[in-house]
Amino acid sequence: MGSNPTLSVFLNHMFQENSYEKIIQTAILTAYPRIFTDIPLSKEIFDELERIRKTESHGEITAELKVSKLAPELEARYKLVDQLLHKNNATQILEIAAGLSPRGVEWTKNPAIEYVEVELSEMARDKNKIFKALIETPPNLQLKEGNALNLKDLQKSITHFKKDRPIAVVNEGLLRYLNFDEKAIVAENVRALLKIFGGVWITPDITLQKLLQVQNKTTMPGKNQEIIQRTGRNIEKNSFKNEEEAEKFFNNLGFTVERHSLLEVIDKLTSSKKLNISQKEVKKMLEPAVVFVMKLEDSRA
Repeated sequence: MGSNPTLSVFLNHMFQENSYEKIIQTAILTAYPRIFTDIPLSKEIFDELERIRKTESHGEITAELKVSKLAPELEARYKLVDQLLHKNNATQILEIAAGLSPRGVEWTKNPAIEYVEVELSEMARDKNKIFKALIETPPNLQLKEGNALNLKDLQKSITHFKKDRPIAVVNEGLLRYLNFDEKAIVAENVRALLKIFGGVWITPDITLQKLLQVQNKTTMPGKNQEIIQRTGRNIEKNSFKNEEEAEKFFNNLGFTVERHSLLEVIDKLTSSKKLNISQKEVKKMLEPAVVFVMKLEDSRA
């Protein structure tokens, strides 16, 4: 099951050259709500981002990109992904389209962990500036420039990974901006890596139509339409109708799917108390959101 290299090259160029400047705003959209959580470095990263944008004349981060009520959903998906990485004993982790996530910093406090983040060039440069200001980047954390739609970029980023140890591939917030052909290319690229190393693909990037409906009514009214206008990416058209469609999509690309609900970590959330959001409302926000843990079909026990 191979990908179309010509299509991949075209999409790589299209995604990086035409869409990045607009999509970068979504990294800000997800970074801001994390300041209301207990996720380490979240506030420091956002504050430094604001400072950089002002210093480099990018302009202040507008109020439209500061959606605090998104915090419980983002906190839950972050903590559930962490929980699933621990469950799968991950020691070699590749996070694609890592954005402003602090996960790599936290995981590499353990020197036995090798962690690579891959981002498009401008985001990688911004994050390197943020890291330089805040931390001494550990040698087992590497930030690489690359595109999730380009298999060679992903392969080059992990040449130091040991082939006798499985890998965990992680992504949060990428797939919702990709159409289904693009999603398939990313999946094929992850599949190619797992064929070499073995391991898992962990992603909460399974955007269901019912999740968008809840977001539109409760979490971020009107914001998804703003995102569509700002990015030129139709997240509604790119969403899955339901879990069955999502699972079938990845099954057809050679993966088995283990499904998890964000409700599994509802008792670990701190942002809802800070923002005075009731447990009933948080449950309504999280119920339509899922995380898929995927392995290659032929590796099923």
